[in-house]
This record gives sequence, structure tokens and C-alpha cells, in this order.
Amino acid sequence: MKESDELTCRTGSKDSKSRIKQPVFLMIETQDVPGRGASAEEAARKVAENVRVETFDTGHWIQLEDPDGTNVALEDFFNEVLET
Repeated sequence: MKESDELTCRTGSKDSKSRIKQPVFLMIETQDVPGRGASAEEAARKVAENVRVETFDTGHWIQLEDPDGTNVALEDFFNEVLET
């Protein structure tokens, strides 16, 4: 990757050559820092073409606070990816 490509990727360009093509799974919590989930989703969508967002009614440690929900969401995501 050229340095200019790496910079474009870091800055969130919508240039299709620098965007992540693989499916991305983003877990967002609702009981942590207000607004952080929305900004994380916005940032992910700037650098990736295929973002799946799952929101959890937890604090920062989603996988510890809701392990069953985390496992279900991950399993659904993996199954969806494998179907495509």
C-alpha cells in the first residue's frame, strides 16, 4: 500500500480503492459514553463498504455484560457472511 493510500484510508475517504471490502461487525453499547456509538458507526461507514451494527443495552464491556446476546449476534453475522 502506498503512503498516500494509507493516509486516505486513515482519513476516511470514500474512495472505493481505499475502503474495506470485507464485512465489518460493529457492536455498540447504549450505557457508556453518550454519542460514542453514533460516532463509531459513522467512522466505520466511512472506511468500510459493508457494516453491520448491533446495539446492546450494556456498558463498555458488551461481551461480559451480555455474553448470550453477543454470541447470538456474532453467530448471525458469521452465518450471513458465509451465505454470501
